[in-house]
Amino acid sequence: MESEERRQERRIEWQGSVRLVMSGGDAVEATIADISEFGCGLQLDKPVEAGARVGIDGTGFEGAGVVRYCYPRGGGFRVGVELLPVG
Repeated sequence: MESEERRQERRIEWQGSVRLVMSGGDAVEATIADISEFGCGLQLDKPVEAGARVGIDGTGFEGAGVVRYCYPRGGGFRVGVELLPVG
């Protein structure tokens, strides 16, 4: 089967509730749809701007990253976050 998949790392289907914390301190509830070593896909009720730095805080998951895309999906918005290295 031919695939137009551009991802270089394997994504793991994983769902969990997290808080997406914006650089200004505002936080919105989100659901992680999938995650990989370098990024994660989130589902939100509100759009966020591409290029925004965000923190991600949830049970068993904590990180920081940069929003790479946001588009309407499933009555909300699908957001892709490139995770920043820890350390």
